[in-house]
Amino acid sequence: MNTKDEIDLIYLKRSWEEYRADEFNYWGCSIWYFETDTIGVVKRQLESYDKESGSNTMKPDQSIGLVC
Repeated sequence: MNTKDEIDLIYLKRSWEEYRADEFNYWGCSIWYFETDTIGVVKRQLESYDKESGSNTMKPDQSIGLVC
């Protein structure tokens, strides 16, 4: 652990090889990125999808740090 004012963060990446099964199913499979603290609590996450055209990245909601 760093100083008491600093938080150690861990970054994880996970491939999801299944489709969403909702109205955004055509986006394809996804890769999820997580920022967690040292005990595994997710602080932020980001999803990136396979669709070839356009940008299909869901970014964190800054108010809570999770995807909306």
